[in-house]
Amino acid sequence: MLIVAGEIKVASTDDYAKAKDILANMMAETAKEEGCHSYSFAQDAAEPGTIRLFEIWENQEALDAHMKTPHMAEFNKAVAGFNVKGVSVNIYDVSGTRKLM
Repeated sequence: MLIVAGEIKVASTDDYAKAKDILANMMAETAKEEGCHSYSFAQDAAEPGTIRLFEIWENQEALDAHMKTPHMAEFNKAVAGFNVKGVSVNIYDVSGTRKLM
């Protein structure tokens, strides 16, 4: 299992407002993909210009397939139109999970 987590920093909350529909569409389309356990974006409450992303994938093959989808291409094109100040995304390999609560 893979966890992908990171952030997209935009110049202002106006940029986030413009991105909201694109983010919602990306979440809806990606949730339909085989091997996707979770996929979400959220505006950081302490840093309104920061969009957090969190994904859980069954394996690398599922993530690779996701990166080649039409909605990923649309997303990348749309994000290029925003005033992005920085992007940082990491992949974590997970050997297992257990309930915390």
